[in-house]
Amino acid sequence: MIAISTWKRFTASTGLVVLVLVSFGARGQEANPPTKAPLRGDYVLRATSRLHDNINYSEFCATFTANLNEFRDIDFQTCSPRLSPKYPRFSLPQWEEIPLDLDIVRKILTGRPSIGYDRWLQITESARAKGEVKLWRLRIDLLKDGHLDTLVRLDHGSDGTKPYCSYYDSRQMITDIPDLQAARLYAHAHFDNTYRLGGDLVYDAVTERYYLLDWNRYGRSIADGMELRGGDIGATASVMVNGATQFGVEPVCAIEWVPTGRRRK
Repeated sequence: MIAISTWKRFTASTGLVVLVLVSFGARGQEANPPTKAPLRGDYVLRATSRLHDNINYSEFCATFTANLNEFRDIDFQTCSPRLSPKYPRFSLPQWEEIPLDLDIVRKILTGRPSIGYDRWLQITESARAKGEVKLWRLRIDLLKDGHLDTLVRLDHGSDGTKPYCSYYDSRQMITDIPDLQAARLYAHAHFDNTYRLGGDLVYDAVTERYYLLDWNRYGRSIADGMELRGGDIGATASVMVNGATQFGVEPVCAIEWVPTGRRRK
């Protein structure tokens, strides 16, 4: 966001007219806040679940939904991480860019019938020539087992049929897992919609866990083993929040986006 500045005219007690430059920061409190943008919709928490650690994630899901609702004035299709300074417990990890390795790209795209590696080479030819296709690496305790796991993320992994957004369309895979049992489970597991995983990764300082977000811009929640409360509420898009454990990827929160005026009771 861009800071906004404006001149204000004041008359001092001496009769001197004074012009004061007032700036409104992107995240600061505004002296005279402008008219708020109309609300585009609501994020509604539909279901929560437990991971194998047996922790109740209801509070986490409720708080993360509240964080998302700080951005009700932007449409779901807008490319944004949607992390509000009001909730500093949530943050984005710091990825390290690595050289583009087509062998890694091939592994990430393996099993994606909607695009495939050869098709991806064709539709990203121009982007690769411009240096827009990137690989990123991250070492974190994703499985929360005390060991550092290595993840690789591919930016510009979409099929080119819709505007690209790294939060929605990038893809990940785990390339190194110290836990041998988990390593066998996740072997060659590309992080895409088949596994309810996209390229967005968020850390929560309260539960001390990383969560993988799958932003579905064109459909409702698909929550395996989770019962959505209230049936169809008029949602047009959704966010699945998932946790990765030694036993696989498990859904934690099912959150749906309902445009203003479309809510069904």
